[in-house]
Amino acid sequence: MVVGPPLANQLISAMGGDVAVQGVNYPADVEGVAEGSINPKGTQGSQNMAMFTNMALQACPNTKVVLAGYSQGAQQVHGALMNLQSGQVSVRTFIASLF
Repeated sequence: MVVGPPLANQLISAMGGDVAVQGVNYPADVEGVAEGSINPKGTQGSQNMAMFTNMALQACPNTKVVLAGYSQGAQQVHGALMNLQSGQVSVRTFIASLF
């Protein structure tokens, strides 16, 4: 299983449908890989993921947040965690691959 729709469907099934899913756009290309390696906290996807997490927690402070990413998406999760405070995320899933 990878992240995205398959993971979202498994979470929805496990939680009885009480799940909201938010995708995060980022430049998935060689330049994005380089930027994510050099400055993970500053990438567009990392900043957007942290912003969406903060928005969700402001609207629903008791919600549980799961961040997940595969390959370059794992870089975005790593950077997002650098932009968040400790304890804001319940589960971190990194599924990385080597290029």
